[in-house]
Amino acid sequence: MYPSPPWPEAQLRSAANLVRDVAVRYNIPRERILFHREVDPDRKRDPRNLYKEVFLSGVFTLDEEEGRRVAWERLGMAYNPNAAFVRVAREQGLGAPLGNEFDYRMWRMQCFANGIVYALVGDWGNVRVIKY
Repeated sequence: MYPSPPWPEAQLRSAANLVRDVAVRYNIPRERILFHREVDPDRKRDPRNLYKEVFLSGVFTLDEEEGRRVAWERLGMAYNPNAAFVRVAREQGLGAPLGNEFDYRMWRMQCFANGIVYALVGDWGNVRVIKY
């Protein structure tokens, strides 16, 4: 018998998202999520090449980008990981944003925990930093 091919990443991610949604909705802790063979080992087998601990780590681990997006939205700000200010702030280790972008004279600015990011409006290739 030949080993089965691995699950496609998109399918694993989708299954993990579904299990996460059900676990959150019904307050099901990790230790109560069972695989087929744990419920009826004599008659049931689990899907090919699906390892419980690896799968559950995907269910109970927050995706970093999702975490950033949710945190920004809780602050009332839209999160765009490709925006120039966000990119520069992350590269410079400026920490969390303290508010939305704002315009001052000819500059657009945004304050972060460890500094201010700014650029001439429209000149996003020349973002500068003032560190606290």
